[in-house]
Amino acid sequence: MTDANDPQQVIADLQCRLDEAIAQQAATADVLKVISRSTFDLQSVLETLITSAVKLCGANRGSIFLREGDVFPLRAASSTTPEFLQYWAANPPKTGRGSATSRVIASGKVEVITDVLADPEMQMPASSLNRIRGTLGVPMLRDNQVEGVLVLTRPEPGPFPQSQIDLVQTFADQAMIAIENARLFDEVQAKTADLHESLRHQTATSEVLQVISRSPGELDPVFQTILSSASRICDAQFGLLLLYEAGGFRCASMFNLPSAFAATFLRNPIICPPPIDPLGRLIATQQLVHVIDVKQEPAYLTGFPPIVELA
Repeated sequence: MTDANDPQQVIADLQCRLDEAIAQQAATADVLKVISRSTFDLQSVLETLITSAVKLCGANRGSIFLREGDVFPLRAASSTTPEFLQYWAANPPKTGRGSATSRVIASGKVEVITDVLADPEMQMPASSLNRIRGTLGVPMLRDNQVEGVLVLTRPEPGPFPQSQIDLVQTFADQAMIAIENARLFDEVQAKTADLHESLRHQTATSEVLQVISRSPGELDPVFQTILSSASRICDAQFGLLLLYEAGGFRCASMFNLPSAFAATFLRNPIICPPPIDPLGRLIATQQLVHVIDVKQEPAYLTGFPPIVELA
């Protein structure tokens, strides 16, 4: 206890508090710098947050768990062990009483366990509990819903000072800002990608319509434009346009076809596929046929010569 009549002790205590405040402000500034530099790199922000929280609060371990449905997988950690990581990978926290994280998920409030060994509700492995005693769990909230939990542990029992709880809550709030920024960025990127894809489709359709209008009665330029546009939109290396005539397919147009591949069609101008062939399935079903890997097709596995040669 501080002796109020001892000026030197009073000065020493004030200096200690000042040093602690300066350290906390510096750490907060560092975190804000990381957030500003890594606006869309959520992992870097989370790792900086938890590392700073562990250092400032004298903790031996720190973790950040983020919501995925009804569970909260571990997303960032500091000073952990492989055993710790394996345990949480196999047992992602959910609402309950078996850990500080589960209690925060259930209550939406700060949870402090002064001594995990004296708490009969703790359900973590004994080997893990032996390394931690005091535990602090702080919620990361959005619209009053728990979206994440920031947890610190210490090897000795006892409460966390209110100043440290307030600091960790600030870090949790900063983490939620970073998460929201990343979410908004992903939404913008997805919408931009959708818009770009739609523009590509519209451009390709426009090109085909222009060729049709310029070349009435001429099929070759129309087929070539359709094939090249489709190949470009699907990021395909090459393409074929086949016409079904008298029970077989005739190659009407080629795009960027490898020479060996093209030679196969020159030797066999008419393809009459059996039902085992993907084109045979197309004839039978009159539905789109999507082959993920031709070498996994029944026609290839049974040695159907045209498929084997093309593969």
